[in-house]
Amino acid sequence: MINTSHVVIYLAVILTIFIFCNPLQAIGQKEFQSPISNTTTISGFLTYENPIQGIKIQYPSNWTMSSNALRSYDDVVAFYSPLENLSDAFPARLVLTVSKYSQNISLDERTNLTVSALNQSQEFIVNGSNPFTLAKHPAHQLIFSAISPSAPFNFNVMQVSTTIGDKLYILTYEAVAPKFSKNLPMIQQMLQSVEIE
Repeated sequence: MINTSHVVIYLAVILTIFIFCNPLQAIGQKEFQSPISNTTTISGFLTYENPIQGIKIQYPSNWTMSSNALRSYDDVVAFYSPLENLSDAFPARLVLTVSKYSQNISLDERTNLTVSALNQSQEFIVNGSNPFTLAKHPAHQLIFSAISPSAPFNFNVMQVSTTIGDKLYILTYEAVAPKFSKNLPMIQQMLQSVEIE
């Protein structure tokens, strides 16, 4: 069973790291490949493939892919948008997380706990909660805003999750508020390209 307090703590840690760490510093603005990934080009997109996790996703060829320096042990890969100018310190990013549990988990239970945790927090506003389809599997999409008076920017987050047996797959798109809508069509293409074996 997923603990509500763990969900709140996890979300707070994610956003704190995102707000105060420049991910491109950690990856040195280079593309790193995991030894278990294959990358191929398909009409302006590259394909990331992880045979161990049984997942494929296409991403824009001008985005940076990194499977190093991730924020959590269950993060598999992250994709970062290019920086727009010298004052742009926070690229948009899409992070794939895969968690394995000791027993099968319910998508509805996971969704209800996450929404409940977000609603209980003073730092998040839930903007949308909808059914979704990810890699031909029933999924759920949450859109929420992270607000903090001490942070220099507010962030918008879209999280798409699905459960398959004892695995939870989460794709989290995070961007500063002005970039969120701008990158959304690209993110939707990336989500539509996901394949899970």
